[in-house]
Amino acid sequence: MIPLFHDFDGKQVLIFGGGLVAARKAALFAPEADVIVRSREFIDRFSKIDCRCIRTDIDPDLAAQYVDSAFLVIPATDDQPLNDRLAEAANAVGALVNRVDEIGETVTPSVISGDHVTVGFSTGGASPAVSKYLRRRLEDEIEAIDPMVALQSELRETVGNVPESERRAFLWAVLEDDRIRSALRDGDWDRARTLAEAHRP
Repeated sequence: MIPLFHDFDGKQVLIFGGGLVAARKAALFAPEADVIVRSREFIDRFSKIDCRCIRTDIDPDLAAQYVDSAFLVIPATDDQPLNDRLAEAANAVGALVNRVDEIGETVTPSVISGDHVTVGFSTGGASPAVSKYLRRRLEDEIEAIDPMVALQSELRETVGNVPESERRAFLWAVLEDDRIRSALRDGDWDRARTLAEAHRP
């Protein structure tokens, strides 16, 4: 598999199932996509997710009709033959399919997401526990480095006319300065900028 970040703005994500796994998928995509969830029943967690819940029986004979406008289909029912039918219908119309009951063609990784940095971990379905373990080990580190991205972007705009080798050395010096990272962790942007200026070529 090849890692790929995709913009889901305006895309329809269709989820089948109203349990915990379906809710987690809905929560993942709801901030960006148009999420529709079909199920006979929904757990309470769905009331806190910005998605459209359609309470209905899922008829396998209507699978093609359900998925007609979907960009991504997530069969998350507890009925594997039904999930198979839904996945087949999605494939037939060219929609992506994210299986939750087996390894499929599209995998949603374990994610650390800050304001400026997003990191995903996947074992291709072989060990979800390892993906979660890596996420937990690195969450604090990613959170700490996240504001550095904003500072680096700001500084890059000010050194456009500097020779590339000097510009690169400057930005790396800022990145590796523990005092600057500490100031950013404390939210002290004035101090971070002052310390960064000391490295300017």
